[in-house]
Amino acid sequence: MVKVAFVGLGKMGGAAARVALQDEEVQVVAGVERNAEKESWSFPVFPPEKLEEAVKDAEVIVDFTNAESATSNVVKLLGMGKKVVVGTTGFNQAQRDKIENAVKEKNAVALIASNFSIGVNLFFKFAGEMAAKLPEYDVEVIEWHHNQKKDAPSGTAATVAKVLQEARGGKDKLVYGREGLSPRSKDEIGVHAVRAGGIVGIHSIWFVGNGEEIELRHSAHSRDCFARGCVKAIKWIGKQNAGGKIYSMKEVIGI
Repeated sequence: MVKVAFVGLGKMGGAAARVALQDEEVQVVAGVERNAEKESWSFPVFPPEKLEEAVKDAEVIVDFTNAESATSNVVKLLGMGKKVVVGTTGFNQAQRDKIENAVKEKNAVALIASNFSIGVNLFFKFAGEMAAKLPEYDVEVIEWHHNQKKDAPSGTAATVAKVLQEARGGKDKLVYGREGLSPRSKDEIGVHAVRAGGIVGIHSIWFVGNGEEIELRHSAHSRDCFARGCVKAIKWIGKQNAGGKIYSMKEVIGI
């Protein structure tokens, strides 16, 4: 039985917490949420300023907040000897460096994922393989999300772009949207964000060349696929003791 606390009970944190509550191998001991009155939970929910009190009995802490809060939270939690699972996206390089340094200094156990879906993580794998096999093809990434999503491109799209870039030797530049006179060069990967309605998440990669096009696409119909993957990550990291590095869903899935 893994004892877990959720920091951030919004759209994704709340979905993951609800799935965790139904899992016999997981015990949700607490939550942390600024707007705790929005929903009634079967576990105690604390305000952010009581983070240390909230997580004292938890082995694994899951963070779904924002990049600034998550950076501070993770450093603090690692200092407490907690294992962390981070689903927050939108980190800048300085924030990523701060988390990575804390993991190394504390020899801590941490997992960071831009997307917990098993399907999306296979999507990452296939995207890299296709990009490596189709070096002459133009590549464009398009992502669609709900109109309240704050970061753009999405964490998943950013990961896809990095995977594509690395598969092509790291030479292609990332171009985020286009406006005015902007002819496409051969050494670029386009990344485009759509924000509309209540779209859960759609990610599409277009490989175009030689009179043909190939589209690799993942569509999420609900947040359940992300929530189930998150709980899988919680149970996996609860068994890990080798610290000092940041794990990903690749290790969880075994790809």
